[in-house]
Amino acid sequence: MSLHRNKALETLLEEFGHILRRAIRGVVSGYPGVDAEEVEQEARIRVWQALARKGELEQPEAYLYRVAVTATFDALRRLKARREEGLAAAEGPKALPFPTERRNPERAAMDRQRLQQVRLALEGLAANRRSAVRLHLQGFTTEEIGRLKGWTEAKARNLVYRGLSDLRSLLEEDVREVV
Repeated sequence: MSLHRNKALETLLEEFGHILRRAIRGVVSGYPGVDAEEVEQEARIRVWQALARKGELEQPEAYLYRVAVTATFDALRRLKARREEGLAAAEGPKALPFPTERRNPERAAMDRQRLQQVRLALEGLAANRRSAVRLHLQGFTTEEIGRLKGWTEAKARNLVYRGLSDLRSLLEEDVREVV
């Protein structure tokens, strides 16, 4: 089985590997500190695992593109987390705000409920706005969002701004319905 899977992966990458490489390099090129070869290796592992689960991939070009973008986003998140950890270490230890609130089960339940409301409201946004807002909420700047999505910074900023405005409106509607 493993030999068959390896051959399937090899064949798939021979035919469509350029999609994987182009998608990764297109995004990674604007981010020093992210190794395109490392991201490509991670993407190949994910494709190999998918072949193990599914046996065959429907629409392999689209699947490889999605895997490439996802692996690249994950690498960018790891880079951002490493930078933030470095900053936190340089600043020294800090006390957590309101530690008793974090342990309060009622507060935790309310937070989970709010998070679910935000997730549902996000699904109500137009696709481009939803994508831009999700990246924004993950900490990406509008410049980074533009590079990742192939948009100008102005378009990314506009989509984030309008998406957040729509999100607020949807969440306010939810509150009005409850009251």
